[in-house]
Amino acid sequence: MQLAVPPAPMQPPSILTSVAVAPPVPPVSAPWAPPVAAASVTALPRGVLATEHGGAVRMHLGCSACGGRCEHDACEVLCGRGANAAQNAGRISIVCIGDSITAGIGASDFGMAYPSQLQKMVGDQYIVTNLGACGAALQRSADTPYNKRLQWQAARKIRADIIVIMLGHNDARPPNWQGSVHFEADFKAMLAALCHDGQRPMFYTAVPPPFYGIGNPLLPMNLMVQAVVN
Repeated sequence: MQLAVPPAPMQPPSILTSVAVAPPVPPVSAPWAPPVAAASVTALPRGVLATEHGGAVRMHLGCSACGGRCEHDACEVLCGRGANAAQNAGRISIVCIGDSITAGIGASDFGMAYPSQLQKMVGDQYIVTNLGACGAALQRSADTPYNKRLQWQAARKIRADIIVIMLGHNDARPPNWQGSVHFEADFKAMLAALCHDGQRPMFYTAVPPPFYGIGNPLLPMNLMVQAVVN
């Protein structure tokens, strides 16, 4: 999917210039999950109904894959720290949206996840927020949709200048994959939802790395994921 937006007022870091840029997107009739009130974040248990402005959404919290470590930056943002802290107001905000690959599962340390490495590359003029959610899929019909994760609430709260999105691996596994038409429609819906309150961030889409199989490479699920992702 080749996407593009009008130039942002700031120059993106050179490390990102080779990634495809996302285009303006039209409004969508089915908005993604409404934001959660920041004050309620510290008291949210798994599966809580979080409300704001009369809306409600069932959140999936306490990631079982990493013990909730992938939610660290999201909690910081929603509690007014991190990229939303007053002392960081003058820095260019880069938000990395994705699944466990972005979160850093499988890395030697969470500090070795690509958003952490990106922070080192671009320097203190930028602040990079890791909103990778383990097991998350982009499609809203998936069994673990990104828009039902705490990281999505944080993504909606940050006034990001640059957003990098790398999702797709978990969309490719059965029973999630409904075809490229559904994936593209939900991708556009995500972009539209991130353009709110006059916010027009610069979008970059990162292609997920090839999938080589986990365990037995001949498992039907692994063959399907390979066919979609690779």
